[in-house]
Amino acid sequence: ELSDKVSEALGGPIKNAKDASSKDPSNAALHQQVISLLDPLIQSSAPNTYDREVLVVEKAQELMAMSKNVDAIPSLEEGLHITDQFHYFDDATTLEMVLTLAQIYGQEGQNSKSVEQQREFYAKAYNYVRRYLDQSKTPNADMEQFAASILLQQASLNPNKVDIGLVKQAQVEIEKGMRISVAPKVQFYELLLSALQQEGDFKHSADVLERLVQITPNTKTYWQPLVATYIQLASDGEN
Repeated sequence: ELSDKVSEALGGPIKNAKDASSKDPSNAALHQQVISLLDPLIQSSAPNTYDREVLVVEKAQELMAMSKNVDAIPSLEEGLHITDQFHYFDDATTLEMVLTLAQIYGQEGQNSKSVEQQREFYAKAYNYVRRYLDQSKTPNADMEQFAASILLQQASLNPNKVDIGLVKQAQVEIEKGMRISVAPKVQFYELLLSALQQEGDFKHSADVLERLVQITPNTKTYWQPLVATYIQLASDGEN
């Protein structure tokens, strides 16, 4: 249970401030007011307590409402660390935190201009989405696609030397996602094509392109790459 001090704050001034921010969600000053009420309570709360858990997650939610996702990471990760040890939150809530962190790191990996920072963010995004997939009770093709796309982006950070190990790892995720899909989305085939091309596997790339042409017969996007792939195969002497 929450302490009386935190319970009274959450049910009184913090609730009032959150109610005001919910009526004007684009007003950053109102969200900041909530955070200014949460911060002293966080600082005075004991580590690893339920009070601390609830407060840091509340702060993370306010920061994300202000589109300050990077600033929300420390609070989210602290909350996740606490609940991993003491299980204050149920599994569904914990997995939601894991997925949120995966999405934030993935987005920030795309936004960053620093290759080293991108590498770090993508690695963390993949670790979190992989945990989500491993601990989730139901298969999720969309998350497999997300995992694969993160790995492919990470593999291509150095344009002069693609990380083939990560490409092959991405291919495993793609194939998992396709197996659990009744009808795999075009994006899966596009990711698989990207992986095969980076591996220099033109024969299987042609197979995937043929499939894409069948799925989207009215789209001209894949015809030119298909022709180029067959030319490459012919020059390599492959049937």
